[in-house]
Amino acid sequence: MFGLNFFTRRRAQRATFAARAALAGAFAGQPPAERAAIMAVANAILASVAARHGDAVLLRPAALRKDEAAAIIAELSVSITKLSLSLDRLSDRDFGDPVLDGVHRQMRATELVVGTLGTALDPSGKRIVAEAWSALYGARRHAKAAVAALLAFQEETGISPVPEGVPSRPADLLAMATTAPPFLRARTAAA
Repeated sequence: MFGLNFFTRRRAQRATFAARAALAGAFAGQPPAERAAIMAVANAILASVAARHGDAVLLRPAALRKDEAAAIIAELSVSITKLSLSLDRLSDRDFGDPVLDGVHRQMRATELVVGTLGTALDPSGKRIVAEAWSALYGARRHAKAAVAALLAFQEETGISPVPEGVPSRPADLLAMATTAPPFLRARTAAA
């Protein structure tokens, strides 16, 4: 008989493949400030997950145990579903609306984190994930405008643009919008 881990892993694999498909070329047409804002949110999501599941999430996501990675991804896939429903409810708004842009930002950042953690389940997506992080990191010079967009979302909604428990002062947001995650920095320093 199938155990709960089987279903969790299947859900995580589906979420990983969907996230990777969404990430392929997703940032090419994005304005640089938006890419920097997405990087800040993705870094915040990673920090939030690491606070609950350990530093390996930040340092070696591809080396996570498959069951652990699957459980985290399955949890994040629920967030993606909720974000998708939010986007449906916001379909009457135009791009440039702080709320719509904020939800899109959350969606892309969550997909990136799912794709990143999904390398523990299937390493074949490492290139797509690395290219996505690289595209975001390349926009770090636009971090001040990214922080302004994140704060506009917060002002409009009263909701932090990053997960609860992650510092969200402007200086914190700026740091997250200009810094690659530790697992990428470690690889760059070793090269």
